[in-house]
Parts: sequence; structure tokens; C-alpha cells
Amino acid sequence: MLVAAAVTAAKGRVGWLALGFLTGGFLWLVTAFFAARPESLWARVFYGDEKMRRARSRFEVPAGS
Repeated sequence: MLVAAAVTAAKGRVGWLALGFLTGGFLWLVTAFFAARPESLWARVFYGDEKMRRARSRFEVPAGS
């Protein structure tokens, strides 16, 4: 469980990390498979150009927000 928590934190999923404490760590197992935020440590270390491009498009803030 701690490995999944560390992966969730490294992916920049702080909200999900906090919710994982409430669910006894179950959510960490789920969120460890989610895409990382582009500015996270995980993305900078493990993502190549194509995967980073997908992460940026997924976490893109819409114009006017």
C-alpha cells in the first residue's frame, strides 16, 4: 500500500492521496494507474515526448477559466 501511496504522490495526485487515507489506502491502488500531472516528478522522470504531450492535453486548463 505504501508503494501505491508513493506513486500517487509522485504523480501529483495530492487530493487522491488524502482521500486514500480515508479509504484505508484502496484509492491509492486505483490512482497509481491514472495519468500523472505534467509538472509532477513522475511525469518528468518516466514520460517520453508522446506521453507527456497526452498528459499536457489531459490537464490543460480551458481558455476563459
